[in-house]
Amino acid sequence: MHPHRNPKLSSSQPLSTPRGHFAWRSRGPETGRPVVLLHGWPESSYCWQPLAPYLPEDWRLIAPDLRGLGDSERTPERAAYTKDALAQDIWSILDELGVEQCELIGHDWGGIVAQEMALARPEAVSHLALANIFVINNVATNQRLAAGGMSRHQWYQYFLMTPLPEALVPGREREWLNVFLRDRRGELLPADAVDEYVRCHAIAGTPGSAANLYRALADDASRWARLTEHRFEMPATLIYGQHDKVITPAYYEGLHDCFGQIERIDLDAGHFVQEEQPEAFAEALLRRLS
Repeated sequence: MHPHRNPKLSSSQPLSTPRGHFAWRSRGPETGRPVVLLHGWPESSYCWQPLAPYLPEDWRLIAPDLRGLGDSERTPERAAYTKDALAQDIWSILDELGVEQCELIGHDWGGIVAQEMALARPEAVSHLALANIFVINNVATNQRLAAGGMSRHQWYQYFLMTPLPEALVPGREREWLNVFLRDRRGELLPADAVDEYVRCHAIAGTPGSAANLYRALADDASRWARLTEHRFEMPATLIYGQHDKVITPAYYEGLHDCFGQIERIDLDAGHFVQEEQPEAFAEALLRRLS
């Protein structure tokens, strides 16, 4: 597969919606097929830049920055970061853009937000693609893994649930992010990406707003516990970087019971699968979305 001629996502004019002020990147014609790309922690919409060259030029790529990350609004209240609230943020952006139906692609927390979006408006989601994140209606598996306790690779989640990020991260953003932004070999992601995430993390309020994604997890989990009978009926794809130390294969036991139709595609990558293997990631999407 060769990159297309117009590879880059471009920063678009920030949007103000009834829910807040949001930054976003885009590429492609306004009349094109809407494909929404949702990033995770501790990144921004910049994480989709390696993938964009391999996606069709006539797709309308829409990549927002989640609340509290990238260049979007920093909100101090934890309640703004429940994943159903973040889903409403993205729907407000799409409403502003006149997008009534789309394909959703979400990595890490962006994959959780995509699932919440599909819960809220299933008729508006043509395809749900997830990358290296757990499945919110896989309740029995999630509860069993939680009961077993976090692994040593998840220490940072405990840290983020304390008041320490606000006290310790400011001024040390690069040292902090360098711990996480690594590929399957343990090497740092490309310098341009790391520099961009460090820039965004240095924006005032970010250590707390980014941590709120994790601090809100208890509220999320109590709601997800009621999803035992839910199935996502739209076509779905799981693209999995199989060397992820946090989102391990155990999270996908019972996967097919959670979807009406889903295909799992494993790639030789770590957690940041779309940045490590953008061509293979794009091939998987193109095969599923064709």
